[in-house]
Amino acid sequence: MNRSKLIREFIVGLSMLLAQVALFRHLTVFGVEPDLPFLFVIWIAAKYDKVHALMSAFAMGLAHDAFIDLWGMHAFSSTLVVLLVHRPITMLGRQALLQWQSFLLILLVASVKNLVFLLLGGFIEAISIRGIFFERLLVGALYTAVIGSFLQ
Repeated sequence: MNRSKLIREFIVGLSMLLAQVALFRHLTVFGVEPDLPFLFVIWIAAKYDKVHALMSAFAMGLAHDAFIDLWGMHAFSSTLVVLLVHRPITMLGRQALLQWQSFLLILLVASVKNLVFLLLGGFIEAISIRGIFFERLLVGALYTAVIGSFLQ
């Protein structure tokens, strides 16, 4: 990969992270926000090999955690989801997907990521998941998929 492409992707990832922290963190629906850094991770996973996608998922997740003080939860859940679904994402990413197909793909992958995130949060008791489990799981994935399909 050439240097200019790497720098361009770093700028795109950083701008998605900053947009998440500065703007989308305050645009909540039922108390849930979309996950723009994970949309960037899905995009990277569709374009590159598994090692690059895993490193990007961990770095983006850790940077996201640093801004919202959840050290390691986004990094772990993003990396685990990329490890699990990298092959189907790359196979589907090679095709020109219609908007509804990309919406369903993002919805499925974001649901898996939210499930891992919530189970991890409940396990280490970092977040209280009693009242927000289904809202975070379903509405969060749906909100992320809507934003992702518009960006696609």
